[in-house]
Amino acid sequence: LYGNFGQANYGAGKMAQVGMLTTLAIEGPKAGIRVNAVAPVAWTVMTDNLFPPGAKELMPPEAVSPGVLFLASEDAPNGAILNIGGGVYSLSRIVETVPVALGLAHTPDDVAAAYDRIADLSGAVPFDNGPARTIRLFQAAMAAAQSSN
Repeated sequence: LYGNFGQANYGAGKMAQVGMLTTLAIEGPKAGIRVNAVAPVAWTVMTDNLFPPGAKELMPPEAVSPGVLFLASEDAPNGAILNIGGGVYSLSRIVETVPVALGLAHTPDDVAAAYDRIADLSGAVPFDNGPARTIRLFQAAMAAAQSSN
């Protein structure tokens, strides 16, 4: 999900899975289907050189199973990416920062000057679908246009 040196193909494949998960989570509920994903972190022979000493005992593959079983249960959410490793859980989401309106006649220098505000994650929110994101940006552009009139 987050990229790793020398693994552009792997990262591209993971993000394709995220796109598929997001779309299936939108389409599935009408048929009673929930779709989720697991982003596991576990020691295996293949990952041995990636972990520090002691990881074999702290990060066994078996510690991922309870989260997988939860996501297969009737109580599971829809559209979740559950990070699991060593009995520790977190949720991954794609978020978008608060829109910053620069006007239609902005320049690359304007983008550079506003970049810190554009990249500020303090007001970031996740979206459950593409149209919601599009509407948010459209509304921000409308508000900026109205305030400049």
